Amino acid sequence: MYQKLNGILVAAAVSAAAFVTPAIAQTAMLYADHGPNRGTRAASTQWFLSEVEARTEGRIVVDQQWAGALLGAKAMLEGIGSDVASLGTLMGSLYPGEFTGWRVGDLPIVNPNEIAGAMAMHEMMVNNESLIAEFDRQNLKYLGSYSVGPAQMICNSGPITTLEDFDGLKVRYAGEYGNILSQFGAIPVSLSVSKAYQALDTGLIDCSQAYGYLILAYKLYEVTNQYVIFDEGTLQTNAMVMNKDAFEALDAADQKILIDVGTEMTKNNAMDTRKANKAAITKLQEGVDGHSVNVSYLSDEAKVKLHAASKASVDAWIEEANANGYDGQALLDEFQMRLAKNLEIYKD
Repeated sequence: MYQKLNGILVAAAVSAAAFVTPAIAQTAMLYADHGPNRGTRAASTQWFLSEVEARTEGRIVVDQQWAGALLGAKAMLEGIGSDVASLGTLMGSLYPGEFTGWRVGDLPIVNPNEIAGAMAMHEMMVNNESLIAEFDRQNLKYLGSYSVGPAQMICNSGPITTLEDFDGLKVRYAGEYGNILSQFGAIPVSLSVSKAYQALDTGLIDCSQAYGYLILAYKLYEVTNQYVIFDEGTLQTNAMVMNKDAFEALDAADQKILIDVGTEMTKNNAMDTRKANKAAITKLQEGVDGHSVNVSYLSDEAKVKLHAASKASVDAWIEEANANGYDGQALLDEFQMRLAKNLEIYKD
């Protein structure tokens, strides 16, 4: 009796086991972002994270921490490198000493197309050995880039038709443009874009470097009357990065998924940003909430002067790169070659 009953129980157990789904080996990660969960970049990030979870079929799950809840902008480098967060958004401009090579994408050179610039930078980041090594030293794995678009200027003083019209104006800047415009008499003011509205409204500054979509997001059109389109350089050192040890602990298939989704995010974000920047120009010309802004374009003659004024900043970066063990001219040449190639591809 016992043997018969025991046999029945064993058979039942084997039968039941056949219907049990094996547990999925799951890797839980924290994602940190210094900014709020809204806007074009945030939407791109949400897409990236959801795609990674979907394509890995739940093998990777990500807990998202926004608005500096886990790490602020200046804590990202150390925080992701030490795996406080496995994934996060990094702003290279905050760490100029650690990312000398990467900063080739921030140089004031002609870079008028968001998609072409983003893809040129992305290609370098995944192929150039010196840039890969630069991230290795910080225990980081680069996955994808975010675009902001070419640097433009919005002002409450006008009309501005030449670079000389910036003489005496107080200008909020990013990157090298404070130094460049100071050659034409502008007074550079270091200020975050989040404080630009009040600064323009109170007269603390006369102009702010800004991208089209940011003008709408921060409602700068309420306190300005002119948008001057330079269509020159941009800031390319904004990226989705991952702790290198965490990346290497994944199997090859999941590593490839992260890399592939990062490439797709880079292009999609650049396309969305370009669309948003173009739409902003149209809205500013038509008027927003009863406020109209005159949109003007820097003349070819003024651009020649701007390029000449930018040369000192480019040369200084090449010297800095060389002093830090890079071939600065070779990095610049490669970036410009990749940029020219992508400008031919993305001509819209």
